[in-house]
Amino acid sequence: MHDGIPVPLVRANQTFIILAAVLSFLFQFRPGALIGLVVLALPLVFGPRAHLVFHLARPLLARRLPGAEREDAHVQRFNQTLASLFFGIGAAGLYLLAPVAPLWGAIVGWGALLAVATVAFIATRGFCLGCTIYYQLVRRGWIRRPGSTPAV
Repeated sequence: MHDGIPVPLVRANQTFIILAAVLSFLFQFRPGALIGLVVLALPLVFGPRAHLVFHLARPLLARRLPGAEREDAHVQRFNQTLASLFFGIGAAGLYLLAPVAPLWGAIVGWGALLAVATVAFIATRGFCLGCTIYYQLVRRGWIRRPGSTPAV
């Protein structure tokens, strides 16, 4: 498969998700949720050229990229969307809910960040929950792969 995203770049993105979420939680650094959200949302809004993690990781992984196995770009975009959503929920909990209900804000905020970190960690070990969700949604006809014809 020549199309797609090289696996080392996918792993770098997963590592960013894990580090951003876990370090934010450990140091109670609420801006980490916003930073993670912005970094993950940029390529969704502006395309792959705005993927900061890929730009930082590419020089470090240059020797591993040419022959690397590749992941489906559509699936990875779906996963990126889910990760952004969870960072957004985390930021909303920490910044919008916490001032009104501190306990619930912390539970929602840090819970969302730790959930996405856990899922990203599991993905680095070989099971991609986002991929499973994506393929189930495609199979059920709830989302279409770009370029596919709608089921009649």
